[in-house]
Amino acid sequence: MANPRWRIWVDWDEDGIWGESSGQYRDDIAGDVLDLDWRWGKRVALTPGRRRSEPAHLALTLGNQDGRYTPGNTQSPLAGNLSAGRRIWAALAYPYDDFAGVGVTDLQGRVAPVGENLSWDKVSTGAAGIRLAQGRAQPTAGSGGAIYILDLGEADANIGFIFRRGGNGTGGVALRVLSRWDYLRIRFGSTGTVLEDVTFGYASSLNRGDPLLTGRDYFLEVQIHGDSVRLYATDLTGGGMDRKEILDGGGSAGNATGTKHGLWHDGSTAATGDRWGEFGGWRSLFHGSLVGLSPERDPELGYVCRLEARDDMELLNRSPLYNLFNQRLLSTRTIANGIL
Repeated sequence: MANPRWRIWVDWDEDGIWGESSGQYRDDIAGDVLDLDWRWGKRVALTPGRRRSEPAHLALTLGNQDGRYTPGNTQSPLAGNLSAGRRIWAALAYPYDDFAGVGVTDLQGRVAPVGENLSWDKVSTGAAGIRLAQGRAQPTAGSGGAIYILDLGEADANIGFIFRRGGNGTGGVALRVLSRWDYLRIRFGSTGTVLEDVTFGYASSLNRGDPLLTGRDYFLEVQIHGDSVRLYATDLTGGGMDRKEILDGGGSAGNATGTKHGLWHDGSTAATGDRWGEFGGWRSLFHGSLVGLSPERDPELGYVCRLEARDDMELLNRSPLYNLFNQRLLSTRTIANGIL
């Protein structure tokens, strides 16, 4: 049975930055989750008499032996931030690699910590490589560039990873890799994020999107479906960019069936400034807000806190939308178009 890597972030201090951690303070609460109940509330046909669909629902039972999730506990590292309205984001990854381990170890043959004996395979043959570096993956310079892949078993895949750009378009990710001569790749440059098709070893540009700033950690989500490749970015360093779509392009030319995806760089010295982290088959399950925190004592689990959240549809349900028509004579067609 697959045992994925869970990640449940809560923006406790409302600064717009996900995944913060300092001492006992941390945004990722997955390690404290004792029980999880997730219900997708959208309906194709609404129940008679109801004009709105139900929002998705997330209920968590958190271990609370130290009282960190108890509002009013001034000794909690979360003191002052335990209240409704905080943003929450739940996701899981399978397979997954956190790149933990002995530094300077090459990724070739490394077994992913989460996955059924899936290991990294170096597709390139040059001297360039990718090695572990304090919980991140780091390029090593050399001829020929480097391509390292995991077989996710799907050509239409959801891939997520942390990326910090150091070079100017010298590194990124490889998608649907058939060989070192035939694959898609996303390169991160200072003037743009570029989707490229590599056929017979030659790269051609398919589409261009917004650039990433150097020196910042981003959580990037790549969604591949048919001839569509979309890239979403969340700024983990400065905030202000939350799952923003920065690239939308087609990319099926020559390799629509490849199930292997991974890391790529061009082998230059400039590429050694790039870093990857937490690479895997990430899928986002829930994105919404807390609506309740209830500390209590469970007869079996001890001190716990029940956390309840609703997805972003709840915000729409609570916020009626109005449209002002300034015309004096209105046709039903004009009104209908305005509403739509």
